Amino acid sequence: MDETAAPAGPEAVRVALRVVVREHSEVLRFLDCKLYNVKSRKPEHLTVIVTGLPADLSEAGLLELFSRFGDVDRIAVHASRLSAAVLYTDSQGPRSIWKLRGNEEPIRLGLALPETPFGLKGWVEEVKASRPGNAALQKQLDAWVEAYEVEERAREEAIKKAAAAAAEDGWTLVRARGKKRGPSEGMRRDGVSAGAAAQAARRKLDTGREDFYRFQKKEAQLLALRTKFEEDKKRIAAIRASRKFRPE
Repeated sequence: MDETAAPAGPEAVRVALRVVVREHSEVLRFLDCKLYNVKSRKPEHLTVIVTGLPADLSEAGLLELFSRFGDVDRIAVHASRLSAAVLYTDSQGPRSIWKLRGNEEPIRLGLALPETPFGLKGWVEEVKASRPGNAALQKQLDAWVEAYEVEERAREEAIKKAAAAAAEDGWTLVRARGKKRGPSEGMRRDGVSAGAAAQAARRKLDTGREDFYRFQKKEAQLLALRTKFEEDKKRIAAIRASRKFRPE
């Protein structure tokens, strides 16, 4: 099949490129290339979609590979690094790839192994880097606790200063402590919880009321005795006046 049989319609065709990426290696990689109208000079027809990218094929290696077929304008690699779009400056690139269909001889790039881990080993290293280990986590935790304690001490000092300033003006500082901090929960006054302080205040008020009522009762009893005494005095005086008083 010659170049005249190259695809000229909107339908895409595929060409599998056989590639050996590394030097001193016989591992054969198959790159699936999707071609469109290779005779067209439109930009959308100058793009080759490549899938099945090996993990050890970098952007530089990808550029070196497809530059063998023509002038590459740019290459866009997908975030998954499993596919890429290669844009050529003219139709020579797609036509050259089309000519290699059915070619059994692989393309040998002869690239050296990268210095950094790649593939599965690279992913493992990324996972290890994202999990620093117990020792590093302990250091982070200690640093966080230390910073929290410093902040708490600073807050306590600020509260003490505010309490001292309020005491000079005759005010009593009310603070919020405990797990729950609401408008009526966790409030403390002079180190006593709000609930206990309220209960003590109610008890004191009730005791004061009882004492007040007891005092009123005694006053009433005393007043009644005085009234009766005055009445008795008047009655005795009246009897004496009528000379009917005979003491026993």
